[in-house]
Amino acid sequence: MVEKPKRKKKSGELVLTADSAELKQQEAPQTFYDENKEYLVKIISSESSNKIFVFSTSETELKNIKLIFHPNEKEYFLEDNSEPLDVNENIMAESISLQTNLQG
Repeated sequence: MVEKPKRKKKSGELVLTADSAELKQQEAPQTFYDENKEYLVKIISSESSNKIFVFSTSETELKNIKLIFHPNEKEYFLEDNSEPLDVNENIMAESISLQTNLQG
């Protein structure tokens, strides 16, 4: 529990207090990587959106990326990994399949 400070305010003194006694729940980032640690997918969640980052440990730019989130089989597509993908829905995954350089 967060309590307000128990001290008297002096004239002209600024007193800061906590925004809320309730802590805002914030999810920890989720990180996924393949067996050989060649690819890394990081999901950073906030109250309003989720950002999905895809990295190659060889620092090469990936093109035509298809991500399949398991077990719900939700699919997302990125043209490349230069920018994160913004997703405005809850993302739950136990594992992720990653396919790159898809012919389209």
